[in-house]
Order: sequence, then C-alpha cells, then structure tokens
Amino acid sequence: MVKQIVVITERLPGQPDRGFCELSGVEIVRVFPHRAGGQLSKLSQYMRYGIQNLLYASIPGLISKIQPDVVLVHSSFHNYFNLLTPFLRKISKQVPLIADVRDHQLPVTELGQLEIYDAIIACSLNVLRHVSLKESLTSRIKHIPVIQEDLGLRRNAPASLKKHGLNDVSYMLFAGLIKADKGVNLLLEAYKVLCCRGRTEELVLVGQAKDLKLVELALAIAGVRSLGPVPRDELLDLMSCSRLVVNLSGSEGMPRSSLEALALGVPVALPADIPEFEQHCHEHVIKSQNPEVVADDLERLLDHAASPRYPVSEHHVDHVCQMYGEIFENVRLEKSFAE
Repeated sequence: MVKQIVVITERLPGQPDRGFCELSGVEIVRVFPHRAGGQLSKLSQYMRYGIQNLLYASIPGLISKIQPDVVLVHSSFHNYFNLLTPFLRKISKQVPLIADVRDHQLPVTELGQLEIYDAIIACSLNVLRHVSLKESLTSRIKHIPVIQEDLGLRRNAPASLKKHGLNDVSYMLFAGLIKADKGVNLLLEAYKVLCCRGRTEELVLVGQAKDLKLVELALAIAGVRSLGPVPRDELLDLMSCSRLVVNLSGSEGMPRSSLEALALGVPVALPADIPEFEQHCHEHVIKSQNPEVVADDLERLLDHAASPRYPVSEHHVDHVCQMYGEIFENVRLEKSFAE
C-alpha cells in the first residue's frame, strides 16, 4: 500500500514552495517556474521552459534526499525538446522509473525517450495504441484508466446557474480549450444548422480561449455564450443542468470533460475514435464532419435525452489506485531482483 506521495511540480502564485497534507500523506514540492494555465506571452513561456530544463539538474539530488521506492514521471515532460533524459538516467540507477502517459502528443519519432523507464502506464486505449508503435516498449506498457471520482447523479445548482445567467435557459455545453482542433468550428457550424431548424437551445462554451478569433466568431452567432474558464465545481454544476454535454474534438486520449459528464449521468455527444466510447456507447458518438449530419445527431440526442451506459466504475478512485499500487510494487520488486 502506498503510504506517502511526494509531488514535484511547478510553483504557483500565492502557494508555498513546500506543503504537506497529513490526511492524505501527500507532500508538494514546487520547483519549476509557473507555466501551466498562466496568461503568459510566448517569450515568457519559452524563458520559463528554459529555466525549467536547467532545474532538471537538481532533481537527482532531490530524489536522493526523498529516497522514494519508485518515481512516476508525467510523459508531457518529453513532448517537446528537453534536457531531462540524462538526469532520468542518473535517477534510474537509484530507483525504478515509471512513465505516466496521459496523451498521444509525444511524436512517434520521439517515443524512444521512454526507453529509460522500467514501466509505462497508458491512461487510455488510444494512448496504449500510440505508445505501442514503438515495438521495444510494448512489454513494459500497462493500461490503467484515467482516474475519475464518483460524482453521483445530477446536482441541484441554482447558485451557479444564477451566477452565469442560465436560470430557466435550455442549453448545450462545450467544456474545453476554445480552439479549432477541439472541434469548436464544427460545433458552431452544426449549431447554426440547428438554429435554422428552429431549435431554441443555447450553446454555452466554457474554457480558456486559445483562439480569440474563434471566440469572436462564436459570439457573433445568436444563442452562443462564452463564459471563459470557471471553477471546476461550477463547471460540474453547469454540466449537470445542461441538455447535452458536447465534445467533437478530433484528437483525444480519454477526454476529461466527457468522462465527467458520464460520471454525472447527463446526456452526452461524444467524440469519435475513442475505443472505450465506441465499445460501450457508440450511439452517442458523433462520427461525421458534415455540419448537417452532426446537427441530425445532436437533435436526436436532444430529443431522446438518455445517459449512456458507460462503465465509469472502471475509473473509480479505489480501482485505479489499486492498479497503480500493483504496478509500483511489481516494478520495485523487479528492480531489486535485477540488482
């Protein structure tokens, strides 16, 4: 059983560089410059990323002080040019390394960076398929579903609805980054078709605007609202009260917003090419790129509002944590035997 976890991550404004939660046994060590989710210029992001790469040199020493049984590394550290590998190689002499792969953004030509790891966790079947393209990695890969806490069924959310002016409003919801490759263009075109057919549902976009021109285009359409980023509790409230949570993204591993909607038991329109969705709830998957056909599918789901039978229990905390614990123990034992 895992008794203590140390998370090495980036600094956050207003947060101490070190923190410890006695209840969970989680210690936070903030080392890297703040980048994720920040409203930063490209120049600032590049400079901070450069500093982060220089700080990788301090990680082996930090690992020596902590003396963990295993080290779990988020694969996004490898997605772009980095100086991490030599320091990981040094750490691997002290302790087993496990890569936690949450997306398929690491180019196939760069999958060799994962050779340094004793084991590789793929959080979805798409990610599993992607990492398996490097044949030498296949024996080390284990599929462990992305974790999702039990959210219960629909929530009563008058405060969140009032805050965003959605009381007594029938609406569809998109939650995610507002940019073209998240399927927002297609959704807007399909929504215009629905409006021409006389549908009265509004379309609510929630998430950080990565493409300001796309947001301007969206707001020029009657019935579309863009709320920007909102706190997670509010987002779950807005999902719970929506007619349909829509995700038409063309590139996903296991989309968080769709999984949360499934956990809430609300009607969903799901993105294509997700094997888990195709297997368990294919009737909710939107496969076409034609706005007229997409509008047909959305209308069908709006008029027959049913929650798909997706096995959310496979993502529950206890189940997933048990799988992590097993792989930690197996890798630790294999490493000790090899020595």
